[in-house]
Amino acid sequence: KAFAPLMRIMGLSRESSFLWLVAQILGLAYGSAVMIEAVEHNEIRPADINRLNYHIAVNHSLLEDTLLFVAIGVPAVWITLPRILLAVVAVWGLHAAAKLRRSTTLGRATGPAQAVKRERNTGGETRPE
Repeated sequence: KAFAPLMRIMGLSRESSFLWLVAQILGLAYGSAVMIEAVEHNEIRPADINRLNYHIAVNHSLLEDTLLFVAIGVPAVWITLPRILLAVVAVWGLHAAAKLRRSTTLGRATGPAQAVKRERNTGGETRPE
């Protein structure tokens, strides 16, 4: 719950904060067991775990990777900042794609009754949707 504002900025749900933290600290190899258990016990919605998967695919094991690269002389900001930003862009892009998909499927009428209405409204001519 303490990470809720950060999760909101990153486009993730509040329920995914613990799993996000596990993925950041332990990485995917160790954290995946915790994530699988949360999904099996319905502790997180499928849409939320999907967004989390996009985020952690780009940005996991942040602590370990940063420490490894800093040890060989790479500035920490060049390891952490691009990964975090790219993960946030990926999740918000997923949000935008889902919203666009919903708006186009809700706005487009399907089925025979809707086709007749569309034909009546356009005077029989076909218009690109």
